[in-house]
Amino acid sequence: MQRKNLDENASLLNHIYKTTQLRLDAAQMILPQVWNEPPLRRQVERQKSDYLTLAEKTKQMLRENGRMPDSEKFLKKAVLRSSIRMNTLANKKPTHMAKVMISSTAAGISEMTKSLNRLDGAEISTKKLAEDYILNEQKNIDALKKPTWYA
Repeated sequence: MQRKNLDENASLLNHIYKTTQLRLDAAQMILPQVWNEPPLRRQVERQKSDYLTLAEKTKQMLRENGRMPDSEKFLKKAVLRSSIRMNTLANKKPTHMAKVMISSTAAGISEMTKSLNRLDGAEISTKKLAEDYILNEQKNIDALKKPTWYA
């Protein structure tokens, strides 16, 4: 594989890793807010589990390529945490919590799509991982839109 393609592959893997870490942080912040809403809590727990699995798989792929995963910038994490705190401070209704998760999930899809398009030289397996992330996140949004917590 050419040097440029190796760099693009590592960049896409790092982006997948950092994105899953941010979404994991978001899920961990939302979980205590939905402890008394079993269907929503299960959905957030499912997403959290998926993020952990994907982060580990991505970390392993980076190591196989002789790389270590980059950690997300502190400022980006701080902005995410502040945003979630502000969005959940006054309104803790399940519908609002689902909307916060939808917003976070949609942001992840948008960022991943941009990286996937920009880093076209990445390995097919890495691109597939990013595409699977996008598809899974779209399913998560559909699940979060279920009327169970909108009743």
